[in-house]
Amino acid sequence: ITGSVYDERGNHLSGAVVSADKSPADGFKGMPGVFTRTGEDGTFHLRVRNGTFFVLARKRGSGELFGPTLPGDYFGFYPGNPVSLAEGRGKGVRIDAQPRQAMREKLGDAYAPAPAIVLRARVVDAAGRPVAGVRLLAYRNEGMTGFPAYVSSRSGSDGSVDLDVTEEGTYFLLARENLGGPADG
Repeated sequence: ITGSVYDERGNHLSGAVVSADKSPADGFKGMPGVFTRTGEDGTFHLRVRNGTFFVLARKRGSGELFGPTLPGDYFGFYPGNPVSLAEGRGKGVRIDAQPRQAMREKLGDAYAPAPAIVLRARVVDAAGRPVAGVRLLAYRNEGMTGFPAYVSSRSGSDGSVDLDVTEEGTYFLLARENLGGPADG
């Protein structure tokens, strides 16, 4: 799958992460099946086997490959999704990405935030010193595998972090510096 990603003004969007996911069932969260970054000219090339894929593009202001998108981050999808490929066939696509808006900005007076339970935590290292720049992940399974149910923004310089959870229940917490793939270090 090849193509180009453009911003809301029609300019090439460099550094966007383009992914090909097999299913929308998980809300396109977590580690995609296949991904790549766009070049300076906004173009990309995804090498996939035959099958059906949903092609999306995200560009986070933080520069990170994965994690939640925040207001101001770019998001777009191929309007012809899903893309079906036979063996040896390719597909060219165009993705127009828009900056994500805050819900209040998007919905105006109709905005009513979902009730959230806020878990406040402090991330510290083995010596008890605060750790900045770490995300808190809440999993429903004790093994903390697969996609987390909730992901926080990054912890502050004092190690403090808030995690909004919309459903009551039991969660297993994990702090990670980088999202996607096995934890290193």
